[in-house]
Amino acid sequence: PRPAGPYPLAVEVGCGLSPYVRLVMAAGYSYMGIEPDPWAANETALRFDAPVVHGRLEDFHSKLPCDLVLCCHALEHMADAPAALKQMHEMLVPGGHLVLIVPDDTDLVNPDHLWFFSPESLYSLLTLVGFTVTTVSVRKRIARENFIYCVARKRGTASG
Repeated sequence: PRPAGPYPLAVEVGCGLSPYVRLVMAAGYSYMGIEPDPWAANETALRFDAPVVHGRLEDFHSKLPCDLVLCCHALEHMADAPAALKQMHEMLVPGGHLVLIVPDDTDLVNPDHLWFFSPESLYSLLTLVGFTVTTVSVRKRIARENFIYCVARKRGTASG
C-alpha cells in the first residue's frame, strides 16, 4: 500500500534483521521497528539508520498513529496472536494497512511456532479483530511450509 498522509509511518513488528526496511522507506514511509532480540534490534537500527525499539509488541505503548503495520514471520511466535492483532489494529489510523506473512498450518511441528493458521482461520481472526481483509494468498516458498500473504485494512478513512 502507498502512504496517504504527509508524514506516513510504517511500524514493523518483530523486524529481526528486516529485509523490508529499504522497500518501506522507498515507498515513502518513515520506518520504525519493534524487535525483542537486542542484537537484531541494534543491528537493524545501525544498518538502516532507523529507529528500532527493543522489546515485545505487548510492551509497546506508543501513541504514534501509523499508516502501515508490517508483521512478517512474527505473529506465529507471539504468546497471544489475537491480542497482538488487536494491538496492531489499534496502532493504525483509520484506513491504515496491515501486511502480514505467516506460515500456513501444513508444518505443525515447528517448535518455535505457538500459532498455526490456515487462510480461512487467519481471515476469520482478522475480521473478528476489526480488519477488512483485501488479499489472502498462499505461496510455497520452502519445502514443508507454505506462506500466507495477507493485506488487511482498518475500517474507516483517514478523514473520519
